[in-house]
Amino acid sequence: MVRYGILAGALAVMATTTLAHTGVKDAQVLARMEVMKRIGDATDALEDIATGRVAFDAGAVAAARASLLAAGGETIAVFTPPADDPKSEARRAIWDSFDRFEALTQDMIMATDALDPTDSAAFAAQYSKIEATCVACHKAYRAKR
Repeated sequence: MVRYGILAGALAVMATTTLAHTGVKDAQVLARMEVMKRIGDATDALEDIATGRVAFDAGAVAAARASLLAAGGETIAVFTPPADDPKSEARRAIWDSFDRFEALTQDMIMATDALDPTDSAAFAAQYSKIEATCVACHKAYRAKR
């Protein structure tokens, strides 16, 4: 029975992702959305652990950390050059202050790199540094549509 619940949850997440990307015509924007989705999935997994919704699991932290580092490393490339699409949530401000966008991306990568997946005592504090970079970037550069 639990297996069916997990399967249903996974299908719901996949359907949501598919719907969010449905109708995106610009390949560059789609690539950005996919990288941002991976960042969101990794930070969601870390947040679940940081808030206690899920028990601390060093393996899960390590996997989310690796995913976040990989996607973070792709971020600047997928936002270069500027591209737009009606489905995009990226504000023009990204390209108007690209140096700041790059700096926030690097801050997120450095905060993630400093995350020790085996140190449960320091985990929440370090996660809050990662979260702060995401919040700062979204506040400045993400528009809800």
